[in-house]
Amino acid sequence: MITAYTEFKKRLELPIVSLILVLLAACSLSQGNEIVGKWTTADGTYTMEFFKDGTLQEVHKFKEIDPFDTNYSKPLKMIWRTETMGGTYKFIENSRIKLTWGGMDIFNGPIVDTVLISGNDLTLTAPDGTKAVYKRVIN
Repeated sequence: MITAYTEFKKRLELPIVSLILVLLAACSLSQGNEIVGKWTTADGTYTMEFFKDGTLQEVHKFKEIDPFDTNYSKPLKMIWRTETMGGTYKFIENSRIKLTWGGMDIFNGPIVDTVLISGNDLTLTAPDGTKAVYKRVIN
């Protein structure tokens, strides 16, 4: 025998479950949209850019000895180099992000970091506790 209460309860289950799923998705999308943009370290040697389509690009600037310095200058002549690496990102939880780097995963697989965005600050914390802190690049 179906009571009025049972019928009422059945009619509310689907809308409540649907609302919960929509809210969870909205939280995830909010975090995903919040990370979109360009971020750089304080010294400017690392820049990461997250795109809406789930791709990312990291640029690393570093100095090295100029291999074409045939005069063997004293001090050694240093030049700036850049390395660019692309990949994808995906939030697997609201505070965890999976970074997959093109070609590098053969050696160590995807990286899952804890992510914290506070205003214009982005902190990525690796499983070993190592932190990388970035500031949003404002154009």
